[in-house]
Formats: sequence, C-alpha cells, structure tokens
Amino acid sequence: MTPLDRLPRARFGRASCAIVGGLALVASGGLVAHATPTHENSNNNNSKKLRTAVSVERVVGHLDALDDIALANGKTRAAGTKGYDDSVDYIVEKLQTAGYTPTVQAFTFP
Repeated sequence: MTPLDRLPRARFGRASCAIVGGLALVASGGLVAHATPTHENSNNNNSKKLRTAVSVERVVGHLDALDDIALANGKTRAAGTKGYDDSVDYIVEKLQTAGYTPTVQAFTFP
C-alpha cells in the first residue's frame, strides 16, 4: 500500500502539488536523512543535473513522512489543521537543512 492509497483522493489538490514541488526542491539537494549532496556538483542549474539529483526513493520517503504526519493528525494535513502546521514545519526544516531560507506566508481562504 502506498501513502496515496491511505488517504482519500479528495485531499489531493493544489496544496499537495505545492508540497510535492517543495519536496522536489529538497530531493534535488540530495536529502533523505542528511543534508550532504549525493553528487559532486550540487548546483542543479539544468535539467540533466536535476534529474540526476531527484530520485523516486527520495520523493517517496518524503511522501511517507507527510503521510505519517497526516495519520498522526486525524488523517488530514488540510490548511488550518495541526496536520498542515506539522507539514509546513517538516518542509521548512528540510529546506533549511538543505541550505535554503524558506519564507512561510500566511494566506486566507473561504
């Protein structure tokens, strides 16, 4: 069973795309449980370098971590919930570990 099988399909939308995009950035830095690059030139400034740096295993590892966050928070990471806040904390921590300086922006929605 994959993480996607455990959650209702309706929960995947724009927020999931944004989180997966953030994870792609994290994966491109070569992280799973460490922050050291997995290749000599960690400047992923072209498609070939980025495709080399991002692996299915790393992306699935982050999806598993986000799934664990959802499961620990009533099976949700929806905006406005603790699951969402914990997901943001996870992404921010991974980006900081990779050397980025992320900014979390508040937003309102109906």
